[in-house]
Amino acid sequence: MSESSCIEDWYPKEVEDNELIDIQDRFQLSLPAATVLANRSLLKKNADCFNASLSSLSDPFRFPDMQKTVERIFKSINNNEKIVVHGDYDTDGVTSSTLLNWVIKSYGADTSVFISNRLHDGYGPTPTTMKNQIEAGASLVISTDCGITSFEAADYAYEHGLDFIITDHHNPADSLPKAYSIINPRIHTELIDLYSLAGVGVSFKLCHALLKYGSKIGKKATIDLRNGLDLVALGTIADSCPLIGENRSLVKNGLKLLNVNPRPGVRALYEATTLDTHITAADISRKISPKINAAGRVGDPMVSAKLLASNSIHESRQLVGQLKNFNRIRRNAEKSAYMEAFQIAKEQAKTAPPLLLVVGPNWHPGVIGLLSTKLTKHFGLPSIVLSKDKNPDELLGSGRSCNGINLLEGLKHCADLLNNFGGHPMAAGLSLAVDDLEEFKEKIIALLKSDLLDKVEKKRNHQYYDGEFSFQDLDEQFIGDLERMEPFGNGNDAPVFLFKNVQIRDTHHPISAVLSGYAVDKFGTKIAFTYYTPFDYSEFEAGRLYNIIATPYRNFENKTCRLLLHDVFAAK
Repeated sequence: MSESSCIEDWYPKEVEDNELIDIQDRFQLSLPAATVLANRSLLKKNADCFNASLSSLSDPFRFPDMQKTVERIFKSINNNEKIVVHGDYDTDGVTSSTLLNWVIKSYGADTSVFISNRLHDGYGPTPTTMKNQIEAGASLVISTDCGITSFEAADYAYEHGLDFIITDHHNPADSLPKAYSIINPRIHTELIDLYSLAGVGVSFKLCHALLKYGSKIGKKATIDLRNGLDLVALGTIADSCPLIGENRSLVKNGLKLLNVNPRPGVRALYEATTLDTHITAADISRKISPKINAAGRVGDPMVSAKLLASNSIHESRQLVGQLKNFNRIRRNAEKSAYMEAFQIAKEQAKTAPPLLLVVGPNWHPGVIGLLSTKLTKHFGLPSIVLSKDKNPDELLGSGRSCNGINLLEGLKHCADLLNNFGGHPMAAGLSLAVDDLEEFKEKIIALLKSDLLDKVEKKRNHQYYDGEFSFQDLDEQFIGDLERMEPFGNGNDAPVFLFKNVQIRDTHHPISAVLSGYAVDKFGTKIAFTYYTPFDYSEFEAGRLYNIIATPYRNFENKTCRLLLHDVFAAK
């Protein structure tokens, strides 16, 4: 592999030769694949990083409350009590609740799914949703992907004799809700290896425990839990959870199911997104989960829950039609709100603040998280976007962080000014009274300027690639190595390589903002590429040499490589 200096704002990652040779020999990898693995610290520390066997999954009864939880669920089943699985309205929450409900129902339980409606119910369990479940006859409510900060809901349930089991993966507050039991790896330091689980991963752990306990007491399951791994893969990828450790095993096996035998609801989603080849983690995050999420953002999230539980392709196609309509509404609401939010953020950014705090008039609550994500990405600053909720005296908000700043910790310091908050260090939700806005703004900005939280670093414009290679390095062995290293995603980024002195030929725009064509090296080797760009690259000159930054990925139709271009520069 030849050395290379930075190209524009791209820099090579540094790899020690002795380490590279050791990895290449130990795992019998091609040089490009060994280079990628050497640059993935979380993977290379694990000598078993290529093993995605389900037999490597840990015992679900490691969770301290697991025994108590499964005993309570089976008590409900035996007594024919009404059980409600209460999920969050995003893909992780919908898949979590669908999976758990499927397993419990297989034992003949009287169980149903309830997904909070963002517009009418707010986020997660609330006293009102608990009251509604009691009135409907429920004696047990199990949350999925939510509940760890639902103190008022837990108190209401306790006071009214409703058993409330929390399953969640979000960070807890300084204290825990008064629930019957809590299944969340993040409240137990001995479960640190499971901190990367999504909500659906935690739900899977409970399902696994139910099957093990059921077998022990003579209630043999009528289902195969492996048939629910497609849901685990969907929720884990959609929530951008690291694809390492147990997540790697769950997602890799779930992707196999999604490709070999997709359930009707998923097949209908494939049809709606023109996915007819091998489905990857990137396909799920870019094309599948946004449609599932759209129902929770601007419509009825129960549509997504019904879709994933459906056994009918006809019904699934009808439900997907509703999701497509929700997605159109979401795009329109996001577009108009972002134009306003961007102008406000642009003015704030001129003073180099530690945080963008953007308040809108009546932006749809289903898109404020998307607005915050875009503003943080564009300006390189943490952002909080707030807008009026159905209550005119309250602001509903969503925040995104960057540069390692723990935004959730900042909100904890402002808890006295907030009506509600929760989430992750890098993404959180909140609500507060309109009258407390100015005090909150002063306090959160002061915190970011102080030593209590990590300070904002100057935005770094450059990015990194794994190494410089030629098209000849993308041989049959490397393609096989790619398969071993998949799935790619958070915690296991796809390879990014530099290829020098190639020509760009036969370019065309099959759809808006997507450029396709061929990259050709000096030996005449042609590799097809896709380039997602808003620009017109018709100025590519025939015979001109270019340097390209690209991700090679497997072409499943003919077992060759294609390229996903990130940047193109004229060769000097």
